[in-house]
Amino acid sequence: RFKHTHHMADVYAGVVAAGAKKATKPPQQIFLLGIISGTHIAFCSCLAVIIAYALPELKHDNPGLQRLVLGLIFPWGLVATVLTGAELFTSNTAFVATAVMSGKVPLLGWVKSCGISYVGNLVGSLLIASLFHAAGVLHEGVPKAALAKVSSTWGETFVKGILANWLVCVAVMMASAAGDFTSKTLVIWPPIAAFVAMGLEHSIANMTIIPIGMFAGADITAAEFIVGNLIPATLGNIVGGVVCVAGAYHLAFHADAMRLDRLARMRAPCLSRKDLDKHAVHNNGFANGQGPYGHDSLAAQPHQEGPVRASPPVLGGPLADLHTGLAGHADNAVVVGQAHLHESQSGHHHHSDSDGDHHDDHGEDHPLTSVSKGGKHRSAYPVHVARQTTM
Repeated sequence: RFKHTHHMADVYAGVVAAGAKKATKPPQQIFLLGIISGTHIAFCSCLAVIIAYALPELKHDNPGLQRLVLGLIFPWGLVATVLTGAELFTSNTAFVATAVMSGKVPLLGWVKSCGISYVGNLVGSLLIASLFHAAGVLHEGVPKAALAKVSSTWGETFVKGILANWLVCVAVMMASAAGDFTSKTLVIWPPIAAFVAMGLEHSIANMTIIPIGMFAGADITAAEFIVGNLIPATLGNIVGGVVCVAGAYHLAFHADAMRLDRLARMRAPCLSRKDLDKHAVHNNGFANGQGPYGHDSLAAQPHQEGPVRASPPVLGGPLADLHTGLAGHADNAVVVGQAHLHESQSGHHHHSDSDGDHHDDHGEDHPLTSVSKGGKHRSAYPVHVARQTTM
């Protein structure tokens, strides 16, 4: 029997499910959530630049400390995006790519998700940059930040873009394995602070940093902004997300995730493959309908058609699809893993603690699953359950 653990194959499966979910969202929703994410990144970019470049003595006497200040301020924008379910182009490049590589969505799904979120991010970034300019809070140090962004060669900016999004996507993938908001915040902060402190290139952040510098008087042309920075940074971000993160993790964990998926399907005779696939499309391992950034909650969902009424899952990916179809407090409810399959009529109820673990009324975990049907119980094989993977 598999242990109740955060196996990396489960995390990868959750990332694939999140990518498939992103690719199937309506275009207008992706665009709106892209604008929201653009504003998050723009707010933190403005804050970091305004504070860090208001310390000229620190930059002159201790430039490393000034870079550290810049890095430590910046990450909250990505934290806001992750925790609110907004759509950020740079992380989408990796997450939707895993779904494409796993055959869950076509390549056009990646193009749709990344293309529309990119435009939405641009709109949100320029909106906040314009508002900060109108507010009159941009000081003489802001143009220096923008000039630093366009001072590198095209090739250097491209490579910096690869490195930046490599760290961004690793941060968001780690957040997908975390079970609560505090943990997600803690794992996001270090890699994002690192890429900012090292002066790497994040295309969405640059959509704000360079425009506010231009508004504040930096001698930068539109061509220098777009051709000299935005295009190479964007292309580098794509390579970093698709190749360095999605490709690497697909090669490392796709086979394990599929093996666990087949095992889970084989050991869950109470639901058909059609039922499991249906829940994979509609739920994708996310709790409480919160999109890719849910948490460990098992609040009941409205009644669904069919014999099984599913409550939200506690894990991601193919195993989440299994748990989505099985776990719940329902007329014919099933709890997977360290619990029983049962019906509510039997009077044997389960609850979930803050870690997403299932217990009966006596607070005991059960190693085997069983099915209650018409008062008759039948045994089923134990099924591997991991804590929820969200993203």
